[in-house]
Amino acid sequence: MKKLLAVLCALAVCLSFAGVTPVHHAHAEDACAHENVYYDAYTEDYYYHTMYCSDCGEVLVEKEEHTMGGYGWWDDGTHSAYCELCYTNYGEREACVMGSEYSPNWGEGTHSLGCELCGRPMGEAVPCEPGGGYVAYYEDEGYHYTVCGVCGNEFNREACVASGDYWYVWDDDDTCIGHQAICAVCECGIGETLEHTYEWTPLNGIWCGYTCTVCGYTLEEAEHEWDPESYEDTGDGVWHSMTCVNCGGQGKGTHWCEEVTFESTGDLYTHQYTGICDTCGGTKSGIGYHSADSCDAEACAACGQEGALVFRDMIEHEVGEWFLEDGNHYQICANCEQKVNVGPCYYWCYEDGCYTCGQKNPDNVYHGNTETDMRDDGHYWVCIDCGAEEFIQAHQLSCSEEEGDYCELCGGEYPDLKPEHYYYTMNDDEGHWLECGFCGEKLEKEAHVSNCENWGYCIVCWNAMPEDYEYEHFEEVWMNTGDQHWKMCSMCNELLVEATDHTPSAEDEDICSVCNGKIGTLDHEHGWKTREIPATCTKDGFLVDNCPICGIEMGRIRVKAQGHQYGEFTDNGDGTQTAACTVCGETVTEEIATPAAEGENVPADAQLVVDEETEVTLAEETVAAIPGTVEKAFTVTLIVEGEEAKLAGKATVKLPLSEDEIAALEGKVLMVIGEDGVPAEIEYQIVENEMVFETEVLGVFVIVAKAA
Repeated sequence: MKKLLAVLCALAVCLSFAGVTPVHHAHAEDACAHENVYYDAYTEDYYYHTMYCSDCGEVLVEKEEHTMGGYGWWDDGTHSAYCELCYTNYGEREACVMGSEYSPNWGEGTHSLGCELCGRPMGEAVPCEPGGGYVAYYEDEGYHYTVCGVCGNEFNREACVASGDYWYVWDDDDTCIGHQAICAVCECGIGETLEHTYEWTPLNGIWCGYTCTVCGYTLEEAEHEWDPESYEDTGDGVWHSMTCVNCGGQGKGTHWCEEVTFESTGDLYTHQYTGICDTCGGTKSGIGYHSADSCDAEACAACGQEGALVFRDMIEHEVGEWFLEDGNHYQICANCEQKVNVGPCYYWCYEDGCYTCGQKNPDNVYHGNTETDMRDDGHYWVCIDCGAEEFIQAHQLSCSEEEGDYCELCGGEYPDLKPEHYYYTMNDDEGHWLECGFCGEKLEKEAHVSNCENWGYCIVCWNAMPEDYEYEHFEEVWMNTGDQHWKMCSMCNELLVEATDHTPSAEDEDICSVCNGKIGTLDHEHGWKTREIPATCTKDGFLVDNCPICGIEMGRIRVKAQGHQYGEFTDNGDGTQTAACTVCGETVTEEIATPAAEGENVPADAQLVVDEETEVTLAEETVAAIPGTVEKAFTVTLIVEGEEAKLAGKATVKLPLSEDEIAALEGKVLMVIGEDGVPAEIEYQIVENEMVFETEVLGVFVIVAKAA
């Protein structure tokens, strides 16, 4: 931006101090639309300018204050503002202040630190550096120059070099009139425009083109015209070859046989077929599937094999009434007795039945016209068409005394409900904290924290980090060539240790004692080979690209650690159980929680075993049906004489919990997932540090924080 301002400033100085004044043109007609305007400095006060009509010369605005457009510098080391409309320099001169960005010394091949406002070069001149690429001289075709990667200065004028590739040259009416060579360095067009030299060439298996043999431009495309005398059998039983009369390109076509004979092989699914190609005379052969003339055929219509399993999908079935099973409707063919027209059955609640079969499926009813109903125990949605209803969420009372006992969602008064805090993450430039959205209560403020993987933002609240924040680096690694080594962060590529020469080790002069890299001249082109640093259960791994010759690293992909994968627990006989990680072998020991089983038809020696460690995977339909977020999932199984058994009646489950686990249950519900995958809420009580609940179903249980 400052480079652009510097250019504009230089232009402003030229215009204002050289006395350049735009020429006024009078308009011949009486009525001027004043569509074109220009600005000139106000003659009596340089803080203002006058607006004129470029067509008729009329003064449109006598006196208007300048609009700040930037700063232009003077030879005495000062700068002043210039107007972005009339380019007049105005205001007091101020001394330039050296900034941290470089400005080019035009025509010298150097740059200096410039003024932080106007960009005027001020510091010691430093030679420009390549790195900004090459730009073509459009005024002097056939040459290009280097752009400094630091300041954008232009230097090193060089002649273009033809690459062997070509640009297409287009006329004004979008006609391609020829081609022009492309420079291998700056990729501009060089030299004269050459005419195309067209020949028919093959493009693909279907088309050939009238194409330039030099640049590849295709003037016209046409389908191959196959020479009838060129057909030859390929001998593979499927294809014959052919040649295009235009481009000479080769193609393939499938054998076409008017007469094909089928032979039964005894296979239940397929038979053999043979034929003579009518085009090339080659033999066509292969395996085909049995077919049928009707859905109740007992033999293949092609080869006559009886008892064959024929394809009947394309045969019209004779069907009658509809049936419903597992949410799908179907019909049975009167001839072959197979199920046909199978599909999901669903309908809108205001319709009589499925629009395909007319039946009603209670599991697939859709409601489109609903409204919210507020009741004592919470909010419900109710279908206006059929009266169906469903619980949405409980009332939420503000913890602010000013709000009283009113629900924040519906405004109803519920004095018996317990108010709760609802915290949100808040932040400022110094840190972040939790703040209740109702009463404004704040929890302790913490400083922002980040790392080089999340450069620039706090990993808690995503607030922008201060410029002087000292980031911790993910991993410091040594990089090396044959002559030197340097250290950088593998995540953000920040240079941590400047490049220095290798130091031979005492044991091996060819190995550096600092970076362990191989010492020697880099006399090869880098090749790349990916190696794996395997992830452990607790430490990330990497896929690293290294040159197999010199070892220099160009990139790496992090592979996240997956955590321990514990196998089955073994009872230690002292009230504890131990399991080993199936990946790394690390063990974990924990107390055995064995709740008691009581109730109807439950043997006295039965155990209800609760598994809180094994990961539980819920079906998508089940997750969608749960009215909130699953915070914990566990399984409960009934073990009788060492074997898993089914529960015949009710059982009372008593699950020991810590004080923290009990406190975390506040405001949450317990649900059991039935065999059909449908969740159902069940009541529980906390009795002497135990979660106690009755259930008729065992399996998966979930603790749910209901959606707000």
